[in-house]
Amino acid sequence: MDEAAATRLRDAAVKAFPSELGAEVEQAVRLLVPSHHASVDGFDVSVRGQWLRIPYRIYEDPPASGALDDLGEVARMILDCLLTRHHVGYVRQRHMKKVISTDADWGVPFIITLVGEYVIEIVDVIRAGLTELDTPGTWQRQRYGRFAADNPAFMTLTRQRTASYWNCHHRWKYPKFGHYPGARVLASLRSAATDHV
Repeated sequence: MDEAAATRLRDAAVKAFPSELGAEVEQAVRLLVPSHHASVDGFDVSVRGQWLRIPYRIYEDPPASGALDDLGEVARMILDCLLTRHHVGYVRQRHMKKVISTDADWGVPFIITLVGEYVIEIVDVIRAGLTELDTPGTWQRQRYGRFAADNPAFMTLTRQRTASYWNCHHRWKYPKFGHYPGARVLASLRSAATDHV
Protein backbone atom coordinates (compact mmCIF):
# COMPACT_ATOMS: atom_id res chain seq x y z
CA MET A 1 0.00 0.00 0.00
CA ASP A 2 1.46 3.37 -0.86
CA GLU A 3 2.12 5.75 2.00
CA ALA A 4 -0.75 8.14 1.14
CA ALA A 5 -3.29 5.30 0.97
CA ALA A 6 -2.00 3.86 4.26
CA THR A 7 -2.35 7.25 5.92
CA ARG A 8 -5.92 7.73 4.61
CA LEU A 9 -6.94 4.27 5.85
CA ARG A 10 -5.34 4.80 9.26
CA ASP A 11 -6.97 8.23 9.65
CA ALA A 12 -10.38 6.84 8.69
CA ALA A 13 -10.02 3.89 11.07
CA VAL A 14 -8.90 6.06 13.99
CA LYS A 15 -12.06 8.17 13.61
CA ALA A 16 -14.25 5.02 13.75
CA PHE A 17 -13.34 4.06 17.33
CA PRO A 18 -13.07 5.76 20.72
CA SER A 19 -9.83 7.70 21.10
CA GLU A 20 -8.52 5.44 23.87
CA LEU A 21 -8.28 2.57 21.35
CA GLY A 22 -5.78 4.36 19.09
CA ALA A 23 -2.93 1.87 19.60
CA GLU A 24 -5.17 -1.13 18.91
CA VAL A 25 -6.61 0.55 15.80
CA GLU A 26 -3.08 1.07 14.46
CA GLN A 27 -2.26 -2.62 15.04
CA ALA A 28 -5.42 -3.77 13.26
CA VAL A 29 -5.10 -1.45 10.26
CA ARG A 30 -1.52 -2.54 9.56
CA LEU A 31 -2.81 -6.04 8.77
CA LEU A 32 -5.28 -5.05 6.05
CA VAL A 33 -4.24 -6.04 2.54
CA PRO A 34 -3.71 -3.03 0.25
CA SER A 35 -6.31 -1.80 -2.22
CA HIS A 36 -6.14 0.68 -5.08
CA HIS A 37 -9.67 1.86 -4.25
CA ALA A 38 -10.24 4.53 -1.65
CA SER A 39 -12.63 3.80 1.20
CA VAL A 40 -16.05 5.35 0.76
CA ASP A 41 -16.82 8.20 3.15
CA GLY A 42 -18.67 7.32 6.31
CA PHE A 43 -21.44 8.29 8.67
CA ASP A 44 -21.31 9.94 12.10
CA VAL A 45 -22.61 8.32 15.27
CA SER A 46 -22.30 9.01 18.98
CA VAL A 47 -20.92 6.32 21.29
CA ARG A 48 -20.65 7.20 24.99
CA GLY A 49 -20.78 10.88 24.07
CA GLN A 50 -17.89 10.65 21.60
CA TRP A 51 -18.57 11.25 17.91
CA LEU A 52 -17.22 8.51 15.65
CA ARG A 53 -17.13 8.35 11.86
CA ILE A 54 -17.78 4.80 10.61
CA PRO A 55 -16.55 4.12 7.04
CA TYR A 56 -19.36 3.26 4.67
CA ARG A 57 -17.24 0.86 2.61
CA ILE A 58 -13.66 -0.30 2.67
CA TYR A 59 -11.85 -2.14 -0.10
CA GLU A 60 -8.81 -3.43 1.74
CA ASP A 61 -8.91 -7.21 2.07
CA PRO A 62 -8.67 -9.21 5.28
CA PRO A 63 -5.26 -10.44 6.36
CA ALA A 64 -4.27 -14.09 6.14
CA SER A 65 -5.40 -15.97 9.25
CA GLY A 66 -1.84 -16.51 10.49
CA ALA A 67 -1.27 -12.76 10.57
CA LEU A 68 -3.77 -12.46 13.44
CA ASP A 69 -1.71 -14.53 15.88
CA ASP A 70 -0.04 -11.52 17.50
CA LEU A 71 -3.18 -9.39 17.72
CA GLY A 72 -4.79 -8.89 21.10
CA GLU A 73 -8.51 -9.41 21.60
CA VAL A 74 -9.43 -5.72 21.26
CA ALA A 75 -7.35 -5.19 18.10
CA ARG A 76 -8.87 -8.32 16.59
CA MET A 77 -12.38 -7.03 17.33
CA ILE A 78 -11.50 -3.67 15.78
CA LEU A 79 -10.35 -5.49 12.64
CA ASP A 80 -13.61 -7.46 12.59
CA CYS A 81 -15.60 -4.24 12.97
CA LEU A 82 -13.77 -2.62 10.05
CA LEU A 83 -14.35 -5.68 7.89
CA THR A 84 -18.11 -5.46 8.46
CA ARG A 85 -17.79 -2.46 6.14
CA HIS A 86 -16.05 -4.48 3.39
CA HIS A 87 -17.39 -4.19 -0.15
CA VAL A 88 -17.99 -7.98 -0.38
CA GLY A 89 -21.10 -9.21 1.43
CA TYR A 90 -19.58 -12.56 2.43
CA VAL A 91 -16.71 -10.77 4.17
CA ARG A 92 -19.17 -8.43 5.96
CA GLN A 93 -21.21 -11.41 7.14
CA ARG A 94 -18.22 -13.46 8.36
CA HIS A 95 -16.89 -10.61 10.47
CA MET A 96 -20.32 -9.42 11.63
CA LYS A 97 -20.81 -12.83 13.26
CA LYS A 98 -17.79 -12.11 15.45
CA VAL A 99 -18.73 -8.52 16.28
CA ILE A 100 -22.32 -9.31 17.28
CA SER A 101 -21.13 -11.49 20.16
CA THR A 102 -19.14 -8.71 21.86
CA ASP A 103 -20.56 -6.34 24.41
CA ALA A 104 -18.23 -3.49 23.39
CA ASP A 105 -20.46 -0.47 22.82
CA TRP A 106 -18.23 0.73 19.97
CA GLY A 107 -19.16 -2.41 18.01
CA VAL A 108 -22.89 -1.57 18.03
CA PRO A 109 -22.96 0.89 15.08
CA PHE A 110 -21.16 -1.63 12.88
CA ILE A 111 -24.00 -4.09 13.46
CA ILE A 112 -26.95 -1.70 13.29
CA THR A 113 -25.91 -0.21 9.96
CA LEU A 114 -26.02 -3.69 8.43
CA VAL A 115 -29.75 -3.91 9.27
CA GLY A 116 -30.30 -1.11 6.74
CA GLU A 117 -28.49 -2.92 3.92
CA TYR A 118 -29.82 -5.25 1.26
CA VAL A 119 -28.20 -8.62 2.12
CA ILE A 120 -31.02 -10.54 3.78
CA GLU A 121 -28.68 -13.29 4.97
CA ILE A 122 -26.81 -10.75 7.09
CA VAL A 123 -30.06 -9.30 8.47
CA ASP A 124 -31.21 -12.84 9.37
CA VAL A 125 -28.00 -13.50 11.31
CA ILE A 126 -28.34 -10.19 13.15
CA ARG A 127 -31.94 -11.02 14.09
CA ALA A 128 -30.83 -14.44 15.36
CA GLY A 129 -27.79 -13.01 17.15
CA LEU A 130 -29.62 -10.30 19.08
CA THR A 131 -31.71 -12.79 21.06
CA GLU A 132 -31.54 -10.74 24.28
CA LEU A 133 -32.43 -7.38 22.77
CA ASP A 134 -36.00 -7.63 24.09
CA THR A 135 -34.99 -8.84 27.57
CA PRO A 136 -34.73 -6.09 30.20
CA GLY A 137 -31.37 -5.81 31.93
CA THR A 138 -29.31 -7.70 29.35
CA TRP A 139 -26.13 -6.20 27.90
CA GLN A 140 -27.69 -6.30 24.42
CA ARG A 141 -30.71 -4.27 25.47
CA GLN A 142 -28.54 -1.82 27.41
CA ARG A 143 -25.83 -1.30 24.76
CA TYR A 144 -28.08 -1.28 21.70
CA GLY A 145 -30.85 0.66 23.42
CA ARG A 146 -28.43 3.36 24.56
CA PHE A 147 -26.98 3.64 21.05
CA ALA A 148 -30.44 3.90 19.46
CA ALA A 149 -31.52 6.56 21.97
CA ASP A 150 -28.35 8.59 21.41
CA ASN A 151 -28.53 8.47 17.60
CA PRO A 152 -32.12 9.26 16.51
CA ALA A 153 -31.14 10.67 13.09
CA PHE A 154 -29.01 7.62 12.31
CA MET A 155 -31.84 5.31 13.41
CA THR A 156 -34.32 7.19 11.19
CA LEU A 157 -31.99 6.83 8.21
CA THR A 158 -31.49 3.12 8.98
CA ARG A 159 -35.28 2.63 9.13
CA GLN A 160 -35.68 4.39 5.77
CA ARG A 161 -32.98 2.25 4.17
CA THR A 162 -34.45 -0.92 5.65
CA ALA A 163 -37.90 -0.08 4.28
CA SER A 164 -36.48 0.78 0.88
CA TYR A 165 -34.52 -2.47 0.53
CA TRP A 166 -37.48 -4.46 1.82
CA ASN A 167 -39.73 -2.81 -0.77
CA CYS A 168 -37.30 -3.35 -3.66
CA HIS A 169 -35.91 -6.80 -2.86
CA HIS A 170 -37.80 -8.68 -0.15
CA ARG A 171 -41.44 -7.66 -0.29
CA TRP A 172 -42.33 -10.78 -2.27
CA LYS A 173 -41.18 -12.96 0.66
CA TYR A 174 -42.40 -10.65 3.45
CA PRO A 175 -45.58 -8.93 2.18
CA LYS A 176 -45.90 -6.99 5.46
CA PHE A 177 -42.96 -4.81 6.47
CA GLY A 178 -43.45 -5.69 10.13
CA HIS A 179 -42.64 -9.34 9.35
CA TYR A 180 -39.34 -8.52 7.62
CA PRO A 181 -36.36 -9.46 9.91
CA GLY A 182 -34.87 -5.96 9.60
CA ALA A 183 -38.17 -4.40 10.69
CA ARG A 184 -38.28 -6.74 13.68
CA VAL A 185 -34.77 -5.76 14.75
CA LEU A 186 -35.69 -2.08 14.40
CA ALA A 187 -38.83 -2.57 16.50
CA SER A 188 -36.73 -4.19 19.23
CA LEU A 189 -34.23 -1.32 19.02
CA ARG A 190 -37.05 1.22 19.34
CA SER A 191 -38.30 -0.58 22.44
CA ALA A 192 -34.79 -0.82 23.95
CA ALA A 193 -34.22 2.90 23.30
CA THR A 194 -37.20 3.77 25.54
CA ASP A 195 -35.16 2.53 28.52
CA HIS A 196 -32.81 5.47 27.97
CA VAL A 197 -35.12 8.45 27.43
